[in-house]
Amino acid sequence: MAKHNVVMLYGQVVQKPRIFKNDQGEYFRGMCPLNVLRGVRDTGYVDKLQYDCPVVMTSNLDLIREMDSWEQYDMVEIKGTIATKEVRKSTPCPHCGHKNIANGNVVYVNPIYMGRREHNITREEGLELLKKRVEISNQVMVVGTLCRDPEEYQTAKGQSIVQYQLAVNRKFHVKEDAPDIRTDYPWVKVYGKNALSDLQSLHTGSVVLVDGMLQHRNIERTSICSECGTEYKWNDSALEIVPYSVEYLQNFVTQTELDEQASKEAESLANQILSS
Repeated sequence: MAKHNVVMLYGQVVQKPRIFKNDQGEYFRGMCPLNVLRGVRDTGYVDKLQYDCPVVMTSNLDLIREMDSWEQYDMVEIKGTIATKEVRKSTPCPHCGHKNIANGNVVYVNPIYMGRREHNITREEGLELLKKRVEISNQVMVVGTLCRDPEEYQTAKGQSIVQYQLAVNRKFHVKEDAPDIRTDYPWVKVYGKNALSDLQSLHTGSVVLVDGMLQHRNIERTSICSECGTEYKWNDSALEIVPYSVEYLQNFVTQTELDEQASKEAESLANQILSS
């Protein structure tokens, strides 16, 4: 499968980056959340400007040094890839205080280039710059294979949403990961007319090209305390790809096949009516 995984961000530094050093004072990881602005192209979800906050994380020494020079509200450029990492998250039980461990998945941007564009500006000045450069603020394009069939569900307002997980081959190795980790597994969340098309045409094993943007949102998860047995809820976050468009590349149901299936279903329904 083709290796295509590109993320381009132009954003504002939310807070001073977190820089981690070992006992010898050497850099080994840098993390920074960015405030980015998604474009106004139609995704079937919103038709207005909306902010997202992806996390950029790197173990590359040169990039950590660059990140360490950033200050809050600086405007920066990122070129990288979307990456995923399985982690174990500690959540305290609100009833007995016992710390429980839950398996989770962290999605972040692994940079291959970072640079600062504007410095010594206010938050408000940065937000105005984001609006002027909205079309370059939050972009992602990946080629991936569906790991599972698309799932449809509805929001509280009755809007249909389709989601599926992709296996995306890595173009660049993440230093802190094991050498045999060569694939990332981001989720795709589809709204509007694209959702129905993906639901009908895609299945496990379909290969797609997704052109879209990153969406960050808070989610509520449920755990059962291993100490007192009480069920409780806790807050987590998710970073997903929301497509502007999805191009079907391999192993999908064509429009001709969909039309033939619809024709057969209509004929079968007509025969049932006539026979009754």
